[in-house]
Amino acid sequence: MAWLLLTLAIVTEVIATSALKLSDGFAHRGYSIVVILGYVTSYIALGRALRLQLEVSVAYAIWSGVGTAAIAVIGALFFQESVNIVKTVAIIMVISGVALLNLAPSPDPAASGAQPVVTARPDAAVALVRALGDLSGAITDLRTREPVGTAAPSVVAADAVPRIPTTR
Repeated sequence: MAWLLLTLAIVTEVIATSALKLSDGFAHRGYSIVVILGYVTSYIALGRALRLQLEVSVAYAIWSGVGTAAIAVIGALFFQESVNIVKTVAIIMVISGVALLNLAPSPDPAASGAQPVVTARPDAAVALVRALGDLSGAITDLRTREPVGTAAPSVVAADAVPRIPTTR
């Protein structure tokens, strides 16, 4: 249940951050409401996940790392933000760091003695490594887009990418 709450926290934070961009500095009431509700929901879900014994260092790293990577992809896809090698490497490093945190053993509080008993979470690390591969593929796809009107049949033209509508 804690991991489900952490996933909810990540999704609502990403939605809120995307709406923050669309709110145009809180000038649009609808998007502004989504921002506030999204961030409140995200922090409540994160807090509940921590209450269910997720370690704060791991939960926060996953929450912020996955959120950062998702926002980078959303920014490139929907807000035409730049995608370059430095951003790509930085995002890969963030996700790699999150994966490494999940590979690190955590001490068992019930253990006693000089050597702590540890448990690793390989399932979470495997999921993060798969997400890293998916993100890497998505970023590669973004970098290989051709300018509008010159796309080969196998490449999606920039104007074929769905856009989030904005109102002014």
